[in-house]
Amino acid sequence: MSRTGILSRAIRTLGFFVVGTLAVAILTPGDSAADVTVTPVNAGGLAVDGEKDVYYGAITATNETLKSALFDSTDRTYYAVDITKTQDAESGGAYPNRLLFDVVSTGAKSDGKQLLLTISIDGNSDAKAIPISSVGDGNVACDSNLCQDEKAIAGFSGTRFYAVKYTPGTRLRVGIYPAEACLSYDVEFGTATGCSGSNVEAPAAAPGGEATELLLTFSFATADTPTGPATGTAQEPTDVTLHFQVDRPKFVCADLSNVYFPGDGEIALQTDGFGIVTENASALSGRAPATTLLVLGNDGAAPDLTSTFATGNKILARLPLGGERAVTGFDNATASGEHEYDVSFMMRDASGMLAVADYSSCKLENLQTSGIDSFLKNGNCFIATAAFRTGDAAPVRLLREFRDRVLLRFPAGRAFVRAYYRHSPDAAKWLQDHPLFRGPVLLALTPLELVAWLLLHPLAFALLLGGAAFSGGALACEIRRKAL
Repeated sequence: MSRTGILSRAIRTLGFFVVGTLAVAILTPGDSAADVTVTPVNAGGLAVDGEKDVYYGAITATNETLKSALFDSTDRTYYAVDITKTQDAESGGAYPNRLLFDVVSTGAKSDGKQLLLTISIDGNSDAKAIPISSVGDGNVACDSNLCQDEKAIAGFSGTRFYAVKYTPGTRLRVGIYPAEACLSYDVEFGTATGCSGSNVEAPAAAPGGEATELLLTFSFATADTPTGPATGTAQEPTDVTLHFQVDRPKFVCADLSNVYFPGDGEIALQTDGFGIVTENASALSGRAPATTLLVLGNDGAAPDLTSTFATGNKILARLPLGGERAVTGFDNATASGEHEYDVSFMMRDASGMLAVADYSSCKLENLQTSGIDSFLKNGNCFIATAAFRTGDAAPVRLLREFRDRVLLRFPAGRAFVRAYYRHSPDAAKWLQDHPLFRGPVLLALTPLELVAWLLLHPLAFALLLGGAAFSGGALACEIRRKAL
């Protein structure tokens, strides 16, 4: 075999190695999309990571602590639910206890019959259907036009409907009362899981106490008659667990020493260090997890961290947790030093409750943002910021991480950074004034970004070196064999 052929074979070997490595990462199958979605509409919310767990702050006969809790109101109105009542009117309207869900199925089949949606509760021996109180966006009470399987149950005044008529592929809003679910099951079958006789089991406060869990199953089946119960085989059963707690969340502050990076009218905030624990406990203890970080700030004044926070702050951002997130809305600092913001935080959990940071120890004071012009005059920015025109671009964040985690750890790296900061502002300012050269600079930064990424991800670096070594060995073997 010629030297050209040997080299070609080695290159193909390296190519197969690289492609195979990428294929493992890219072609690994993920979870398939579900045919049924169940979305809470009021009060609590779904937990993170797509789990079908819904968390609620609860008011019980013996614990009304959450009547004074602070709840968020953005995508929906969050509030504490009175789990002791079987009708909203019994709560005086102040703490509605009907739970609403939007249900969509793209796979349930009617087979020419009436398709019904039922909601079951997990029992001591078998799941059984529970009463459905309302249907539709207007929360209309169930009647024979909208629902069926009507029953009179001891302990209820009047009758209740246990199934809702459903058209495949549509969104249907249904409402239930948790207390009615427990009462209905208790009268007919005995105590259900999450119930205490005919009542929802009262959750206990931390430390030591547990939240209450109530397992619901949403499923579809056909009916043989226009008024009777579902008789067909259950289709697409989907479990949703309701979690009721009487505890407030407590805010856990991040290390604020290097938590943000200023930009043009915005900051890039690292959200990973913020969190919550259960009040009076050192962990969440099965309570609602944190979902959203609220950033609140005012220009030249302390942020409003009270019940009027939604209107009392110049800056109000709701950020998903994880990684670096942009907070916008700042007025850039002027030459005279105007626009210095004081910033603090809240955390929303999956029940909609807010944990408020301790302002005395968890705040950012005199925070300023600046356009690239004034920012570069202070000599505080890599040329990459000028090239990408923002400090929040992914390559800029990568290079900044490379600076902090690699360069600044060694004397030579620190000397390089100091020299770079002395000379880079003029070059970056020139680049800003000559935007036609941004393209070549961005291209020139690519190898540096690759090196930075590899050094920050040693496992990938090792795989690449291993592939190169394997290919080199194969090439050497071919040359030796040819020589023999």
